[in-house]
Order: sequence, then structure tokens, then C-alpha cells
Amino acid sequence: MAWFVFRNPKATLPTLKFILLHPQIIPFALTMEDYIEKCRALMEEELAQCVAYFEKVETDRGSIDLDYLQKSLAPDIPRWARLYILVRVLRPGVVVETGVAAGESTSYILQALADNQYGFLYSIDLPNQVYVTSKGELHIELNPTNKQSGYLIPPKLKGRWKLILGNTYDKLPELLSQLKQVDLFLHDSEHTYGTMTFEYECAWPHICPGGYLVSDDADWNTSLSDFAHRHNINLRIIEGQGFIQKPTHPEL
Repeated sequence: MAWFVFRNPKATLPTLKFILLHPQIIPFALTMEDYIEKCRALMEEELAQCVAYFEKVETDRGSIDLDYLQKSLAPDIPRWARLYILVRVLRPGVVVETGVAAGESTSYILQALADNQYGFLYSIDLPNQVYVTSKGELHIELNPTNKQSGYLIPPKLKGRWKLILGNTYDKLPELLSQLKQVDLFLHDSEHTYGTMTFEYECAWPHICPGGYLVSDDADWNTSLSDFAHRHNINLRIIEGQGFIQKPTHPEL
């Protein structure tokens, strides 16, 4: 973190504020392995809860339409449940995600693809990101020493996954050019106005009609709402997650 402050003097105050608000990071490294094991176990439990929740609601309702995403989910259901539900219902063949870190969102996508028995996920990640958000707050995504991005992902789910390491400014255009078309795109990398806008604009032409653009932390700045306004498309932000479905019959 020291190198980041040295190269970014304006980040000094946000960094000090972060440390004061998170004193637990000081002894954090001493219990890192135990912490990771607990997180892995919790991830497995949350995935199982999400699967059971989806199956129960699907049985009770007969089916789950995409509008169900707008409703308040059960309070004990993890925050990524909406992403899991979307993947289950949409049944995407190709999913692209930016930002992996520990692998929370990635795990929910992969669990849904496994339950669908269909689809593949490409994830782009630049590990160990430290930056100041549009709100002037310090945001840290650091992998534990010797741990690859996605270290919490259950091994049994990795058969439908490819991890691409690098900056999205370089890797995302290359990947989308190779894939040509994707069914679902998720932004969960650097949440700054410039990066978010770049990723939305880069991915949008490749999203197939009826496919989805999803953004985590869509309320951190106005990049997603500005993007929706420029393209005259409907946007739903639900508990910080932004959802845009590409029209199946775009106006001429």
C-alpha cells in the first residue's frame, strides 16, 4: 500500500482514513490461512443456500421470470443471489466478467452455469488493485500472498471457467473480438467513472439481443446511468447492482 501512496499523493488522506476505519488489517496477515479457509467454507454454504432458494421459489411459482430480480429476496440470501438467478433464467452460453479478486461473483456465475449444465465464463482480472473511487474513498482488492485471483472458487466449478490476467483496457477488447458475441457481461473491476464507462461501451456492441449488461456497485458514480441515457435504454439498479437488458428489437 505504501508504494500506492507514494505514487499517488492525493490518496494519502483516503489511505489513512481506511486504516483508521479498518484496524483489523494490521494483524490480518497473521491469521490469513485460517481466514481463507473460513471464507471458503462460507462460500460453499452460501452457494448451497442460493441453489436451494432458487429451487424452492421455482417450485412455488412454477417459473422465475427476470422481473423477479426487482423483488426483495429473502434476507438470509447472499447479495449475489440475483446474479445466480439471472444466469439460471437467461441460460447464457457465453459470459464475460471483469474483476475477480477472491471470486465471489465468479463462484455464483459458475454455480449457475453448472446447474444449467450449459455455458462458459471468461473472467479478466488485474490482481492487487488499490485506487481512489469517484467518491474519494480508498478501495483495496489485494490477493493473499501466493494466491491467484479466484482463490475462493470451489475447484469443482472451474471446468467452465477461463481466467485472463491483465488490464481490461487491453484484455477486454481482445477477448470480445475473439468471442464476437456474448450473452451476459458483468463489470466488477475498477469502479471509477472512466473504467466503468470504457467497459460498458466496449462490451455493449457484443451483447446479443436479449442479453444483459450487469454492473456491480452501479451507484458509486453516474457512469451506468449516463451510459443508459446515451443509448436510450432502460436501467434498473437494485441494491447497488445495475441491470440493462439489450432490446431484442432495437429502434431504427
